[in-house]
Amino acid sequence: MTSTATWYAAAPSELRSERRTLDLGLRPALRHYTDLVVPGLGRVWFVRQLSWAVAGLRLSTEPADDGRRHSPTSCALGIEALACKLAYEDGGQLSRVIGTRAFARDEKDPDTRSFQALTRREHYVLNSYRSGTVRALTSSAVGARPAGLGFAHGSRFSAMVLTPPGDELAGAFLDVAAGRSRVRDHLRRWIGGGTVPASSPALCRALHPQAPTALERRLVAHRLVHVDSLEARKRGALARLLVRHSDLPPLSAVLSALRRGDPERRQQADEIVLAFAFGAMLERAQRLIGAITVAMERHLATDSAVLSRRAAVREAVGALREAARDYAQLERADASKGHSTAHRFASRLESLADPALLQFVASRDGKIVRAGDSGEIARGPLFTTMLTLDAEQDTDDDGATDPETKAGGRRFGLANLHSLARDIGAERLG
Repeated sequence: MTSTATWYAAAPSELRSERRTLDLGLRPALRHYTDLVVPGLGRVWFVRQLSWAVAGLRLSTEPADDGRRHSPTSCALGIEALACKLAYEDGGQLSRVIGTRAFARDEKDPDTRSFQALTRREHYVLNSYRSGTVRALTSSAVGARPAGLGFAHGSRFSAMVLTPPGDELAGAFLDVAAGRSRVRDHLRRWIGGGTVPASSPALCRALHPQAPTALERRLVAHRLVHVDSLEARKRGALARLLVRHSDLPPLSAVLSALRRGDPERRQQADEIVLAFAFGAMLERAQRLIGAITVAMERHLATDSAVLSRRAAVREAVGALREAARDYAQLERADASKGHSTAHRFASRLESLADPALLQFVASRDGKIVRAGDSGEIARGPLFTTMLTLDAEQDTDDDGATDPETKAGGRRFGLANLHSLARDIGAERLG
């Protein structure tokens, strides 16, 4: 079995774009295993993501300088957009700055620095950092999913109410000095229709995505690892291992360290192995979709029996069967940690002959390929874009991209936790 030795790096380049959405009906299982490995973190990977979000929630409850109250979503979106735009204009560290394409287009238009402009996607991004914070902010379990870090009550950002820890984090950010005023005063004026000076180095430093204060770091560290809960113990064990490394360490090293711990840590290692076995199964199913499309494109074949005899397709089918057997074996060892959709998927893969397996996997997609009549596999609505979307998405998608996505492959939250732990600092994780 290979599930303990690899991060499951990305499939060939033509699959990288589609793999982000090609979940084959397994998205519930993917969410389950991500929360099993790193519970309650969502897509958060640096401190200021949380600070911007809770500050937006706080400011939405207070009248801005125009006397109006603005929505939580627009306040939070505006804060992060302004922070990114000022950092872009400053030209310093830009690794967490998104929206650069829009900012470059708008460089000569001062009106695009307004609150009204920066809360519109044409002047910032479609996929914001705020959208990735909802899971981490919430204090409530949602269905079978564990609670987040407890900075707010509610499951929808627009209806969230800050908890005392969330209010404290919002205050820690809004009270940062930015020249002669505090961040809060600058933002209230700006949200109320005021302007931001053409050069604002003090405000840029105060809002910057890479400049959380020591207090912000301490408050996030407390909710991440120091509260008394199983989820915090799991996050803490991993965070303390990961923060020692400048780069994400090999999975084998993480597992080895956990297995030297107490029974709870050894159980945690087993859960990670199960999650990554699921990841391998999904990855190899995606690769099979890729092999099918290449065979259809090059050989004009559509019959599943004919396609199943192509060498690359046979190889992909064999790899998928092996991954499904590995996953099923691990799941049987601890069924309570499994997930019903993944269980049913693996069971079908084990029972089908090759042509029927191709039909089954195609039927789970429907976007790139789909199961046709009489044993055929037909082109789906996205088939023609499959080999070209990768380059387009890599250059045109200027929204929030976390370490999990940037590095390729699937790490079930470990890459994001590593980044957040490094932003907090080892000394605050205990």
